[in-house]
Amino acid sequence: MDSAERAARHKELIKSARQAYRRARQQSSEEIYDTPQYWRTTQTVLDTEDAVKDLVWQRRSETLSSEDHTFEQAKREYLKQKKEREERRRSAMRREERYQKREKVLNFPKTNNRATLRAAYVDLFLSIRGKTSRDKQNDFIASIKAAYGSKQLGNQTTYCNVLTGGWHVRQYFVAAHIFPLSYGQQAMDNIFGKDVHGEINTARNGLFLPSEFEQAFDAYQVVIVPYGPVTSEPREWQVILLDHSGLKDVPVCGMTFAQLHQKKLIFATDARPRARYFYFHFILAMISHYRAHKSVGVVKSELPDSMIPSLTRAWGSEGSYLADNVIHGFIEKVGHEIPAELQKNMQSQGFRGSFDTESEIDEIREATKGIDLRSDAEESDSDDDDDDFYDAEDWEDKETIDDVDEE
Repeated sequence: MDSAERAARHKELIKSARQAYRRARQQSSEEIYDTPQYWRTTQTVLDTEDAVKDLVWQRRSETLSSEDHTFEQAKREYLKQKKEREERRRSAMRREERYQKREKVLNFPKTNNRATLRAAYVDLFLSIRGKTSRDKQNDFIASIKAAYGSKQLGNQTTYCNVLTGGWHVRQYFVAAHIFPLSYGQQAMDNIFGKDVHGEINTARNGLFLPSEFEQAFDAYQVVIVPYGPVTSEPREWQVILLDHSGLKDVPVCGMTFAQLHQKKLIFATDARPRARYFYFHFILAMISHYRAHKSVGVVKSELPDSMIPSLTRAWGSEGSYLADNVIHGFIEKVGHEIPAELQKNMQSQGFRGSFDTESEIDEIREATKGIDLRSDAEESDSDDDDDDFYDAEDWEDKETIDDVDEE
């Protein structure tokens, strides 16, 4: 087969692969989200996209000399896209796993042990990571502005940075939920009690935070814990850095995360978020911390065990932060993975939840229905016709390859 025949054959293969990719995308768009068939077609879309990109790269690599500087540029771009596709594949698998966990809770038989349901419910929370949903931000932002104050600097309205006490314009901050909005108001009610109903999009559950800090907070790399007596009014808070090796030298607000460690937050008013929301975030962060070290099989050097007593004591005793059935769920699921001191503290922080088995099961199911599993920034798509490892100097080859898409 001469070079012209080989090129023609390659074009046909690319055309066929792209047609298969389009069919897979069309089928995926017609499937109902969160069904076994949807997840199968999602993987098919990724498989066929891989086939297209690999064929295009194969053709591209045959047209360039390995000595050509554009070859290395194109190769880097191809490998970058390949890596991104692998992350999308893993992301899809994680999302499928979360939906399976949700189905386990929703289909739990009422005749079964509540302990198993509680553990499954907690397991679902622990599987949700990353950015939270940003719906209804206008009301949320307005509540934060009203609660935590503002200051006029010239013709600009500024807001207090709780990390430094400095004042900045609104664009400097992210309106951050402490208890993730994606969990939903029903889950908030179930975990913290009916008296918090309606608070998920209010200043009781939020702060303006610099974006780099908010990202670390969302990723459980930092926590906010009580500073001083838990009975003080208003409550005072401090930053604790958990991920020292990853963040200690990273800049934030004109300092480093290491310099933020154990730094007291500065509020311009007496308003504060609810302590129970910070406590829930603290528990998830600690579980994440210990699980991460267990998974890689290393000694826990990020957060010395000597710090655990002081961290747990900071929350006091009998704080009534979470419903006791939720605490039981955490302990039943991950009690063996966390220090005894932390487990003991969790057991002292509950209030009486549902007495009736059937009522508890119904409440957990309703809360689970309200959880938005698609909101953690793992959804992404690709441009099926954008093979960026073709550069602008090679329009002839690029156009020839793209011409096979015309029906």
